[in-house]
Amino acid sequence: MINRFLIAALMVLVLASCVAADAPSIDIPIYPGCEPTMEIGLTNEDFLPTLQAVLPMLKLPNIDKLNPEDIAAALKDLKRVEMLQLEVPDRITEDQIAEFYGKKLPAGEWSRVFWQKLPKQGTMAVFVQGMGEKL
Repeated sequence: MINRFLIAALMVLVLASCVAADAPSIDIPIYPGCEPTMEIGLTNEDFLPTLQAVLPMLKLPNIDKLNPEDIAAALKDLKRVEMLQLEVPDRITEDQIAEFYGKKLPAGEWSRVFWQKLPKQGTMAVFVQGMGEKL
């Protein structure tokens, strides 16, 4: 059973010419028949403060060794982060969803830089627009 499908987590725009003035709605389409359970759309002004506030709450090994200034420097050219989490009915397969999103990415050149499938948590894919050298 597919409980949740986490798609396009952290769609990162690193194009220097793209600067977001306001936080527009996310550009990720919702797969027909699925129910969105979480949407995140953060601009460069929102992302780093949010990340720095959330990091101390995460229960990950060695999280306390991360330096917030190093993270800020590594992500300084980040322009936008988008995430969509879906509740997927049993009749829809992960292959169907992967094919749908492979064809429905927002405009621009995208690369999938991370993919993970876990039996109980579902599947997560991370896409980056552009070369992502500064990520």
